[in-house]
Amino acid sequence: MKLRLKKIPLGQAEPGMQLAAAVCNQRGEVLLQAGCELSGLRKRGVGHIVVQMADPRSEDELAVERAQVLDRLNLLFRNAGQDQHLASLYHLVLEYRLEALS
Repeated sequence: MKLRLKKIPLGQAEPGMQLAAAVCNQRGEVLLQAGCELSGLRKRGVGHIVVQMADPRSEDELAVERAQVLDRLNLLFRNAGQDQHLASLYHLVLEYRLEALS
């Protein structure tokens, strides 16, 4: 089964979910290591966590979502011309959005 990483609000966490990334406080101290089950995070002021979840999307569905991201960014950056700064921003946003789909 394919897994994906997803950042979710702590309120959406369900029993048995495992952390995909360590949870740190505002000072950068690790509260829970990746792989741990969730417990007591609200009391420590944690608002969001990153978990591993089963990804029910097929490769075809992912391809459609990637194409939609590309179409949207091409529309947003349609007037960028040859500006190197905007080209760099385009590639950074594209990388970020495609990573969010994975």
